[in-house]
Amino acid sequence: MVNRWYNNISRGSEITADVYLRRLGNFCLVTSQTPATLASMPVKEIEALLMDYVTDHKNYAGSYLHSTLKSIRSWLLANDVELRHKLKIKGVDDTPTLRNERIPSKEELRRILLSARKQSRIAVALMAFGGVLSHSRVRFNERTS
Repeated sequence: MVNRWYNNISRGSEITADVYLRRLGNFCLVTSQTPATLASMPVKEIEALLMDYVTDHKNYAGSYLHSTLKSIRSWLLANDVELRHKLKIKGVDDTPTLRNERIPSKEELRRILLSARKQSRIAVALMAFGGVLSHSRVRFNERTS
């Protein structure tokens, strides 16, 4: 059944299918469930399990928890299980990995280009000068400098 669910999602996006499969697998591992037992639980128990999961993982990024719950909901819907209550997650729109990003200086961009292999230089140059990114700029994470 997991394979059928995965294949259905991958027809829309293979990346989404891969992410959902990883999230479902990790959730089941952490909660000592299998996908089949999760889908066969009463809705109240599933909702309690999800609420406890969110509470126990409050140090994770809200966007990660939201993604995990989306994958669980997708799996449950594929098994005709619909959750009745909305689960609140703090910081759903927060992106902590992007918080310290900034545009690199000319000197930093020069160092990046000089240290990269030929293929990587082409990719960096396209992003930096070709308007490939939505903001037509390369973002540079301060923590990696």
